[in-house]
Amino acid sequence: MKIFLYAMFCSGICLLTGCNRLAAESGPDAKSNPPNPLFKSWTASIDDTVVTAKLKFKLQESASLNDLDISIETRAGVVTLRGTAANQAQIDLITSMAQNIEKSKGLDNKIVLRNSSGARQEVANKTAVNNALAEKVQSVLQTDLYVDSGKMIVAADSGKLAVSGFASNQAQIDRTIDIVARVDGVKTVMNNLVVENTTGLRSVVAKPGR
Repeated sequence: MKIFLYAMFCSGICLLTGCNRLAAESGPDAKSNPPNPLFKSWTASIDDTVVTAKLKFKLQESASLNDLDISIETRAGVVTLRGTAANQAQIDLITSMAQNIEKSKGLDNKIVLRNSSGARQEVANKTAVNNALAEKVQSVLQTDLYVDSGKMIVAADSGKLAVSGFASNQAQIDRTIDIVARVDGVKTVMNNLVVENTTGLRSVVAKPGR
């Protein structure tokens, strides 16, 4: 079934990119009818998408690789791989797969061993970036006269922010979430704030996070 869906996907790409037109532009009449630069750029982008899709499909089909968290990005035919692997054999296998993908023009393999110093450094770098963004958001909230950020906790994970804690009213919650969403580097905001009433009892606001 997966093979059938993959074949359908490739057929759709061929229809979108205009296979016949590509053939004409590369044939004997190509000099008299030069290709449109914008069309070439668009088809190159489609080629990159196809390369990425093919490699992802191969990884999913491999019993020894389908559980790995590997990021694949293709630009101008050059495939960039990021993530971690359990052993060198997995890295070698992924490298071989990427190098044998049609229209792949190069490989930048940044996959590291899961327990290597490189992997630990990658985790440390990610943690530092997350902490810096959380501190930046917290600082912005502290400068706002209408937000009591002292009862709020901000956590960041790759641009995804979660704001937890208490606010005096719903208007303050709405303002807080709006401020956080506008901070540079924030991609999404999860609203976990609740209203704290004057009696000291805390009631959960039935408003979905965003």
